[in-house]
Amino acid sequence: HAGMFRSDRSLCERLFSEGLLRCLVCTATLAWGVNLPAHTVIIKGTQIYNPEKGAHVELSPLDVMQIFGRAGRPQFDTSGEGVIITTHDKLAHYLRLLNAQLAVESQFVKRLADHLNAEVALGTVSSVAEAATWLSYTYLYVRACRSPLTYGISPDQRERDPDLLLWRYGLVRTVARQLDRARMVRFNPATGALDPTEVGRIASHFYLGLGTVDLFDDSGAAAA
Repeated sequence: HAGMFRSDRSLCERLFSEGLLRCLVCTATLAWGVNLPAHTVIIKGTQIYNPEKGAHVELSPLDVMQIFGRAGRPQFDTSGEGVIITTHDKLAHYLRLLNAQLAVESQFVKRLADHLNAEVALGTVSSVAEAATWLSYTYLYVRACRSPLTYGISPDQRERDPDLLLWRYGLVRTVARQLDRARMVRFNPATGALDPTEVGRIASHFYLGLGTVDLFDDSGAAAA
């Protein structure tokens, strides 16, 4: 757990890797960081606390597969076992996941503003058209084409816009307006030009998100 001294944690990991400790128990947070092969991996409970939402949420499919990936690694073992202990109402969800029937969806839209600002700051994207082309190289675009309803694209919209060009333009314009209001990017709606600003460059360099820049901006306005 996070309260252990680094030397004690390293000792536990070394003893487990050498087979002197047969069982290693760790908290959910450290489960991602412990990169040790094992024959059996047990996930006891599938809910973790999410501070952003202020509530407990289910482990994502990627987290489950990453943790289970420590069991039975080919170079260390001939077989492996993964055990997941969850509530009855989530049983079907994880069965579909383990049977590879649950698709991994893109979460890129949630951070699109930050990534677009970084591209504009770097000079690789300078217009809405270039940003729409840039989006076509992302996993978001791949999943939107495969499962349009998941991303709010109706069948009629998909039929009228088979390459999702208008959808991509709409996404970029919405995000560009948000960045323009935060003074991170200068957006010209008439020409579609996207120009970097000093605020946007600083945010990109120090990995500051749009929400953080907005917070600083509100704080500065209140102080003034």
